[in-house]
Amino acid sequence: MPERQDSQAEIVNLSKMPHIDTLWRASFWLLIMRGVHIAAMLLLSILLSRSLGAEQYGVFAFGLSILLIAVVPARFGFDAYLPSELPVLASAGRFGEIRGLLRRAFQTTLAISLGLLALWLICWAAAPGALSRPLWISGGIALAALPCFALLHTRYGALRAQHRAVAGQLPIFVLQPLLAIALAALALSVAPAMIDGIAAQLLFAASIGGVCLLAFTALHRVGDGKWQDAGAVYATRDWLNGAAPMMMASGFNILIAQSGVLLLGAQLGEQSSGLYQPAAQLAGFVAIGLQITNQPLAPKISQLYAEGRRQELQALIFRVTSVCIAGAAALAAAFLLFAPQLLSIYGQEFAVAAPALIVLTVGQAANVACGPSALILTMTGHSRTVVLLMALGAAICIALTLALSPSLGILGAAIGSATALAAWNLGAVWAARRRTGLFSTVLLQPLSTHALRKKAA
Repeated sequence: MPERQDSQAEIVNLSKMPHIDTLWRASFWLLIMRGVHIAAMLLLSILLSRSLGAEQYGVFAFGLSILLIAVVPARFGFDAYLPSELPVLASAGRFGEIRGLLRRAFQTTLAISLGLLALWLICWAAAPGALSRPLWISGGIALAALPCFALLHTRYGALRAQHRAVAGQLPIFVLQPLLAIALAALALSVAPAMIDGIAAQLLFAASIGGVCLLAFTALHRVGDGKWQDAGAVYATRDWLNGAAPMMMASGFNILIAQSGVLLLGAQLGEQSSGLYQPAAQLAGFVAIGLQITNQPLAPKISQLYAEGRRQELQALIFRVTSVCIAGAAALAAAFLLFAPQLLSIYGQEFAVAAPALIVLTVGQAANVACGPSALILTMTGHSRTVVLLMALGAAICIALTLALSPSLGILGAAIGSATALAAWNLGAVWAARRRTGLFSTVLLQPLSTHALRKKAA
């Protein structure tokens, strides 16, 4: 009988866990950085949408979606791979490999970025009628900024590996969106009649280029003296094989989030993209708590799982997901009750996207309810499972969007995205339990307690 009580206590009594305090401290600083980024991007979206209208804002939103999708293959997963690999090399004193890995990471990022820009220009020349001319131009401008944008992300991964995450995030999450707002506000105050979707895209690209120049010349250097003095040693094939699964998982996730804007623009025109993007942006806030806690939670999952401390890890996951679900429920309730009013902030014409916002909110709520299932799988050596599940989700999203959008418009894209998000997350919950024995959400705590009692018996 005492064994049963002790086992249950490990799950229920979370207040004395040392991991909780450090996790919340790390999450706090990440919350500050992401909070500034979210507020700045929201302000930029409202400023542009109210000034440009739905159609021209759709031109800008289309190019932005191209940029956010293209940055995933451009950085090739090095933003996530460097923090996992560089500390291992440093502890072994293999400084030559560190220098070689950093060099290859930046070279790969730059080469893929330029290749994607060239591919876009070739497609434009070969099939100009596939998209409207403003969409081709907006996408081209976005991809012209891609090398700088992708290099900033790879730089962030390198600085994260050196425990300088704040320095790595500062250009991407704070300086660039603030500069974009400043440029847009200045342009709209000086020559508002000249600002359309393409001009807005040019200003956004200029903000990326300016911040990239600042980051690589005046801000923290990537690498310390030991790394810089060592001769470069290369293991390119091993590095690419290690980074590729992380790139693929991130890519499918971004594709689910951004495919609605792209497919609506291609199928129904710029106005549909412009109406859909604010709904998707607002719905994304529902999952912000889970996104913030995932970064500091990741190494703790890896450590506790490797040390065999499963009950302690399970308790940590339950504590984190309980907080995330509570926050998500409050935001979701506000979006469901006041969808038209919230969208009207972007302009009165955007209120028609309220049904899409409601559907997308339900999808994001399901995402949070499932907890960090994908993170659990990734941190315990099952990243291939995550890639397969996300690939399935992306296929569902694209298929449903293509099938439903012609008749339902932006609501069809919302149904596709929400269904895909819920489907792959539910699959990840099942896979995490089957492969690791862990429940990814506090909603399954009764099952976990029952399993512990059964084991103790």
